[in-house]
Parts: sequence; C-alpha cells; structure tokens
Amino acid sequence: MRRPAWAWYLFALLAVVPGAALAADVLAGRAVLPERASLPAGSQFEVAFVDLAALDEDERVLGSLRVDNPVLPLHFTVPFDRSRLTPAHRYVLRAVVHENGVLVYAGEKPVAARGPFAPLTVALAAAEAPPPATAAAPVLLVRSEWRAVELDGEKLKDGESAPTLAFAEDGRVSGFAGCNRLMGHYELAEPALKVSAVGLTRMACPAPAMTLEGRFVAALAAVTAVRSATEQLELRDAAGTVRLRLEARHAH
Repeated sequence: MRRPAWAWYLFALLAVVPGAALAADVLAGRAVLPERASLPAGSQFEVAFVDLAALDEDERVLGSLRVDNPVLPLHFTVPFDRSRLTPAHRYVLRAVVHENGVLVYAGEKPVAARGPFAPLTVALAAAEAPPPATAAAPVLLVRSEWRAVELDGEKLKDGESAPTLAFAEDGRVSGFAGCNRLMGHYELAEPALKVSAVGLTRMACPAPAMTLEGRFVAALAAVTAVRSATEQLELRDAAGTVRLRLEARHAH
C-alpha cells in the first residue's frame, strides 16, 4: 500500500527535528544518605519506579536507572510511560546503594498514579545485615501454615480473609491468595528465598478480595530473602523491603 505524501513528510519531520516526538515522562529528584554517611568506594546506585500491583515481572518495573561509582549528591532522572499507569495500583520509587553486590542503603517513596510528578526526595537508611544462616531455619519454614498479617507495610484488617502459605519439604508451596487457591515452587538457601511457577485457581470474588490477591501475588513474586523467628516470617525483596510479614497458624 502506497503511503500518502503527507505521511512521508511527517516521518521525515520526526526523524530530523529534535523533540518532535512525544518525550517520555520522568521521575526526577535526589536520594539522601543518613547524616554523616558516605558512599562506599566502588558502589552502585540504582533507582526503580515499581508497580506494586503488577503480577507480571516484565510489567512491574516501569523505569529504572543504574549508576556505577556514583558521587554525592545522588541525583536521578528515571523515564517512564505515563500510559502504563493504572489509578487503582500502588506505585513506589525505590533507591538502593550496593557495595560489591551487598545492599548498603535502601529507601522508597510512594508515587501517586495521577501525579503530579514533582521532584522527589528519597531518604535512604542503612540496610540491616542479613541474619546468619542456621540449619534449623528450613525446618521452621515447613513446620506450619503461615498467615499474612502485613502486606507492603500495611496491616491486614481484622476479619479480612487473609492469604496463607504452606511450604512443603519437597519444594512445593501452596496456600490461599485472598480469593483463589495458590500453588507453586520455592527454592531456599537462607537467607535467599525464591518462589516461582505460581498458579491460581480461577474463581471470581468481589473486588476487595481480588485486589488483595493481586497485591499478595505481586509481593510474593518480588521476594528474594526470608528472615525467620519462632512464630513469624519476614519476606523481603532485593531492596531489603519487607513485602510480607506472616505469622504461624497452627492446626487445632
């Protein structure tokens, strides 16, 4: 099919005129270290604009930036596509500093889907050192069913049908996601934990339950580490953020 003359003219205009195409939106600002803190030599500074409700890994990060050997002040500009934002979803801007692959500082800032996307300041805090691995930890993980009591820093309301997880010794994980039953696989080399191949049944539920389920599954997919105590689990992502807090639920 032959293109009309005006189409060729427009194509040529966009190719040669700077700014003729629509520019992407950006999140700009700075990350601030704790008082009197300094950047380690050979560190890496990373910033990501994250959709907490996205179920697909490819859809979760809307924009990112990495700077090797950064210097203070830590300024950033992260391009993103505004058309990918959904008003009902929750978004955060995450900033982290690694030293030789080890998390040193981390922080995040909520971002409203509707904007305004004014310059942001992300306060970084010193990352907690991972707990030492113990031989008893895997036994603690599989000994009972775990009930979610906190999701992305938000305590689940009393009476809410809370998600649950159960880890089997053969590497399978199962549970309740808020509406549907959940099943998948997990790999544990404490403190590292990865849950994969997650599948759900296909029952429909009222909107609040489906929203909770989407957030729970997204948080579970982002988990990279676990910290365990006698009656509680903390599941954390790569930035060290606690995505899920669960308590042991024993059979009666």
